[in-house]
Amino acid sequence: MRYIILFALASFLFAQEPEVIRIGPDNQIHTGEQKKKKTWDKLDELDVDEIKDVQEPKSADDELIRRKSTQTAYSIDDNFKSMLTQCISGDKSACSSALAFADKNSTQCNLNSTEVCRAYASIFLIHNQRQKALNARQIACNGDNATACFEAWKLYESGKGIKKNPKQGFGLLTKSCDFKNADACYQLAGYYRNGIGAELNLKKAKELYSKSCDLGNSDACDAYNEFL
Repeated sequence: MRYIILFALASFLFAQEPEVIRIGPDNQIHTGEQKKKKTWDKLDELDVDEIKDVQEPKSADDELIRRKSTQTAYSIDDNFKSMLTQCISGDKSACSSALAFADKNSTQCNLNSTEVCRAYASIFLIHNQRQKALNARQIACNGDNATACFEAWKLYESGKGIKKNPKQGFGLLTKSCDFKNADACYQLAGYYRNGIGAELNLKKAKELYSKSCDLGNSDACDAYNEFL
């Protein structure tokens, strides 16, 4: 009986693996390997806690700056651009080649290479690899890319293939608005105006509509005028 209990306990403990978000190929399997400390340069396997900075940007600023200073800045490869363009035009072979390129060069998506992250996210989405696309966009968001923050929020909002995390989604939207993304400020204002996803706060909603309007969102201008 003692051995049965010990076996059951061991089985339970080994089943409690932490959730892992991958940017590398979906079919990667790690068995019997000793876990190593991951860095932002090793994007094939990132733990959820390592991308939580989008939730707490103020407390993470110093650490993000330090990480940024150690990472190489990359630009989007011309061959990848060509493959992605052909893929969008319907070339399935180019789609496969672009995906293979993004997987092979995933480490080029880092805090200093946010447009690379966004480009890789595009090919991941074409192949319906939404979790990898989200990961890439969140890294770009942490690199202060307002558009990437908004795009990551939209993946959470869609609810397709992504584990829902309202706090994370709201944090991404807030950060995008802080970085002066007009659409993000408009959406965030709606949260406060309707009291859905945030505490009802009409004053805050009005301020955000005004900010979004000033940044060029005409719908926000109309919404702001409703408060006058």
